[in-house]
Amino acid sequence: MPSQPHEEAASSFEGMIITLAREMNVNRRIAKCGATLVDTPERNKQADRSWMPARQVREFPTVALEVGFSETTLKLERDMAWWINGSKGEVRMGITIDIKRGSHSIEIKSWTLPFEPSLRNIYITAGGRQVIDRRIKDPPPPRMTQRILITRGRDGSSPTVEGEPLTIPFHTLLLDEPGEGERDFVFTAEMLLQDLAEPVWDAIDQAEAIKAKKRNNHHTA
Repeated sequence: MPSQPHEEAASSFEGMIITLAREMNVNRRIAKCGATLVDTPERNKQADRSWMPARQVREFPTVALEVGFSETTLKLERDMAWWINGSKGEVRMGITIDIKRGSHSIEIKSWTLPFEPSLRNIYITAGGRQVIDRRIKDPPPPRMTQRILITRGRDGSSPTVEGEPLTIPFHTLLLDEPGEGERDFVFTAEMLLQDLAEPVWDAIDQAEAIKAKKRNNHHTA
């Protein structure tokens, strides 16, 4: 069962999407799929949160979120690879939120297809070069397009946010070009710190306090 910090991260991220969507008056155009189960012959899988254009018949969301707290980074990124490659490009972007247990740092990454959807034998190398390989049966891993690291301040120091603002292109989520008053979904450093990281850290502190209380009660019983 997901922990409180895990759920706080997922809920907080969705809250930011809803806030940005309401600012553009497109909230009703987004279907909030939550952790809807996707059933395929290869695997049954739930994202932590997912979204797609409303009133469209789609098996997969256009954007999927995976959060890791008890999971390893490798498992988190393997799950995201399944969403993007397993959907054959229907999942246009994936977001991973990796909460580090020791430091409580939060690493956010965005992932996209490593190739153009219409040219499945063309993929992009780490150096940004297009390569054609007609022998490819399975696509290469998704391409990381953005990375943000939020570090918790210690001993009175302030937290830090490294990286550019996180961006989900409007057309990626809604499969439509932005109209008047519409734009990409941009999560600024301030938003990511105040609306995501700080609630997650509060949840971690609360979970640790509950564990400590239970240990004390056990020792005094």
